[in-house]
Parts: sequence; structure tokens; C-alpha cells
Amino acid sequence: MSDSLRFSRRLVKTTLARTLGAFLGADKFLVVGYHRVVEDFDTEAALTMPANLVSTSMLERHLDWIGRDHDFVSLDDLGERLATGTPIRRPLAAVTFDDGYRDVYENAVPMLRRKGIPAACFLVADLLGTQELQAHDRVHELMRRGVAKWQRPATTLRRRLETAQVPEIARFSIPETRNPYLLTRVLLTRLSSRSRDLVIAFLEDELGSMDMMPEGFLPMTWDMVLDIDRAGFVVGSHTRRHVLLSNESRPCIYDEVVESKRALETQLGHPVTHFAYPDGSFNCTAIKAVQTAGYRFAYTGCEHRDHRNPLMTIPRRVLWEHSAVDMRGQFAPALLRCQERGWLLGRRSCSWQSHA
Repeated sequence: MSDSLRFSRRLVKTTLARTLGAFLGADKFLVVGYHRVVEDFDTEAALTMPANLVSTSMLERHLDWIGRDHDFVSLDDLGERLATGTPIRRPLAAVTFDDGYRDVYENAVPMLRRKGIPAACFLVADLLGTQELQAHDRVHELMRRGVAKWQRPATTLRRRLETAQVPEIARFSIPETRNPYLLTRVLLTRLSSRSRDLVIAFLEDELGSMDMMPEGFLPMTWDMVLDIDRAGFVVGSHTRRHVLLSNESRPCIYDEVVESKRALETQLGHPVTHFAYPDGSFNCTAIKAVQTAGYRFAYTGCEHRDHRNPLMTIPRRVLWEHSAVDMRGQFAPALLRCQERGWLLGRRSCSWQSHA
């Protein structure tokens, strides 16, 4: 996207937000989600998916603004109020972090402790204590290298998938783009975990694997997990391997949901009752698996909730560095208010069919 187009879009959104914000009050409860928390956004954005990043300074602006008219509570407290129907007189807010990146422990946890803000971390169980990177980070790095190498990325990528005999390739198109993030989204939202891992291995043979990446990319160690648990942070599951459950078979869904819970509980020594769907993606089988496994609450960033199972599809607003910035790139509270209330969010790759 060109700088002029980005400026124009932000100008329009900021103008609309300032108009709408005058009429929007705080919602009764707000669950916000983040991924990586970094010291310098621009440096990290050159290496990975920008939409997964928030700088420490921007995170602090978000939290300070949210705290003006919300009381921060833990997910346990919020869940109990939702489960019992306890009236919420002053708006509540809960803060969450997905995937279990090490820089959340290094950069976000000290800030939250200093401010006295409770938070939750949804962890990818099989990666904890390892040097293995998240699958979506590996895919994005491969797309970044592919765009740099291939003259026609979409055409070349399709040929590579056909050569690798990826079964889903016949069911989706790959846009002509040189944006690694868009290509990454196409692959991650349409492939099963088995096909995703096949693609990673196939493309790494051609483009190389990720070797020297910043330490913040790495997952937390078990010592870090135990430390935040002792400090009162809620620890929840984000599956075993960060798979999109709506793309998976029933046995795979149950394995990801049940075994991640078992692994976390074995290490922590107490029940794990919160679950976050990777990418907010769920279907009826996923909801049933989460319930059967014994989770009490589950969270989605999707706009399409299952109103038959409201505690299994609690909405979250997943934010990043540019979620609420104006045309000058400065934090715009009116935009964050609109984000909170579900306005000006843009299109999500989600449909009712994915929830059947």
C-alpha cells in the first residue's frame, strides 16, 4: 500500500471515528488480545507479520486509555460474572496475549506488574520450553523470501503447492500480490495443519529455514510459564501446535484441545479452564471438543458467535500497533473506542459456513 493511500484511509477512518466516538460509550465488558510485544515496532515489522506486533509504548497507551473507563479484571473474574449473570455496573476489561512469545514475558509482564493489571496468556503447549518457532512465523518468513526471489509469487507458489501435492490447492485461489502477509494469510486460513507442515518442509528445501531470528520470536520456557502462573496471570490453552480448528478433522481437533490442556495442567499442577481458538476460528465440532475437554470459557476474535454456547465464544478484540492510529501514525483514542464497539474493523476472513 502506498504512503498516500495509507494516509487517505487513515484520514477517513479517523474522521469517522471522531464522529462516531461522540455517541459511543464503553461496552459492558472488553477482552483485548495481543501477540508479540516489542521495544521497536519498525525494526521487528521488517522481519515478521506487522499485525502480530505492538510496541511497549503503544501497549501502554492502549492500557492507560482503556483503564480510564474500565476496571481491569482477570479472565477468571470476568468469566464468573458472565457465567452467573452478575450485573456489571462499571465496564470491565481483561487483557490477553496469544501464542506464548518470549518477548511478552520480557516486555509486557513487567509493565503489567508495575501497573497492577491482571492478564492472561494463551499458550501453544508443544512449543513451550523449545527453540521451535511458531508455524505462522515460519510460513511468513518463507513468503518473504519467496517474494524476494520469485518474479511472479502467486504463480510460482501455486506450482510449488501442486508439486508438493497439497490436496486443498484446488479449492482456493492465490492472489497476485507481492505482500508476504497476504500470501501467508491465504495459506494459513485454507490449509490443514498437515498440509501446512508439508508446505513448510517443501519450501524450506528451496528457500532455507529460519536460523538466526530475534530471541523474542521464541516461545516461553516452562520456568517463565510457572513464574507468570505464580504471579497470578491466568494461563490458558491455544492448542498443541496452533492449528485452525475449523480446518481440521474431528480426531485432530480433540487431540489439539484435550492434549494441550493435559500438558499445561501437568506442569502447573492445577486446572486450566480457558481456551482461545487460533485465529478465532471455530466450528460446532471445536466447541463440542472444548466443552468435553473441561474448559469453562473460550474466546474468539470472530464476529459470528454461537449464541447457544456464549461462554464458548466470548468475543475478543485483537489489537496491534496500528489498530488505533490516525493519519500521522499517532494514537487516536476515538479509533480504539470504535474498535471496542466493533466499528471500523474491516473485513475478517470468516463466514457462517466455517461455523457449520
